[in-house]
Amino acid sequence: LAHRLGEQGIDLANYLRITGQDQEAFTAELRSGATRSLRARVLLEAVAEAESIEVGDEDVAGAVATLAAQAGRPTEDIVTALSESGQGAALSGDILRGKAMDRLLEEVTPVDADGNTVDLTPPVADPGDEEPESEETTPQVGAGPHNVEESDVATEDSGDDAATKAEEHE
Repeated sequence: LAHRLGEQGIDLANYLRITGQDQEAFTAELRSGATRSLRARVLLEAVAEAESIEVGDEDVAGAVATLAAQAGRPTEDIVTALSESGQGAALSGDILRGKAMDRLLEEVTPVDADGNTVDLTPPVADPGDEEPESEETTPQVGAGPHNVEESDVATEDSGDDAATKAEEHE
C-alpha cells in the first residue's frame, strides 16, 4: 500500500488523514484483512488436499494465456516475467486455490440471511425489455454440513498474487 501511495505522491500520514483513520485503526484493519486472507488460503489449500485437486500444465498454460491477453503482451513475455520473478509457483498456487473454490461452490447451496435457498439462475430477458433488472444482493453461501459463509472464503486481496508480482517485475 505504501508503494502504491508513493506512486500517487501520497505518504501514509496524508492517507490516514484523508481516510479519517488513525495509525491504530489502520493497523487493526490491515491485521483483520491479513487474518481473513490467511484463513481463506488455509481453508482452500485444505480443500484442495482433501479433494486431491491438482494443477496441471494445461491449467498453467491457460492462466498464462489469460494474463497475456489481459496485458496485451505475447505469452512468452509473461512466461519470462514469471520465471525471472520467481512467481511461477505463486501462479500455480493461485490456480489451485481457484479450483478449490470452484469445488466448494459446486458443493454448497446459496441461502439468504434467514437460511432460505436463493435461486441464482439469471433471469431470462423478455424480448420487450430494454434492460433486464438485477438485484444487487450478495447471498451468503452455506448449506448442509458445509455452512460456509461467503466472507470465510472471500477472494484474497493480499497483493501477493502472481499476476501482480509478474507485472511489477517488468
